[in-house]
Amino acid sequence: MKNIFIHLPLIVLVILFSWSCSKESNPLIEENITVKLDLKTEKSQYRLEEISNGNYIYIKATLLNTSLDTFYTKLGDTFNSSFDQEDLLIAKYTDGYIEKNISNSKWASINLSSLFEGSKIIRILPSKKYNLTASAYLDSSIEGKFRLKVYYYNNYSPTKVDTLKDVSNVFTISKN
Repeated sequence: MKNIFIHLPLIVLVILFSWSCSKESNPLIEENITVKLDLKTEKSQYRLEEISNGNYIYIKATLLNTSLDTFYTKLGDTFNSSFDQEDLLIAKYTDGYIEKNISNSKWASINLSSLFEGSKIIRILPSKKYNLTASAYLDSSIEGKFRLKVYYYNNYSPTKVDTLKDVSNVFTISKN
């Protein structure tokens, strides 16, 4: 009980400092992540040999809409004509990315592979879990810490004014 009273002033100072910052400069908020989609990779550590196939790597994950809202995102496969798809894809020209940690809180997108038929807009329904596969080209800089990032929208329109964003857990890829 005594420890609570010792640390209470410090906690209050941190909260007051956080409130005085703008959204953009607040160190306690990481780049305005929305947290309505729960993205989780199958593992937190991968060996390159288990995720590579030829010139590509494949990361499998799940995506769960934790909200009561329906969202829209360009993670669907055009080859599948359905507006509701259970298997989603992160590739070039989609609303998904694989990002590599460059330093501290700096992330950079890596070179994603392309979809043969292209991507399409699909719905992300409330409380529904989806399978997600992210694919990228295999190159010499594939070792390190990574995360998946997905953009999505309340209403999908050409202006995309209502862009939301969530990221997965951080995972590592190593050659050994």
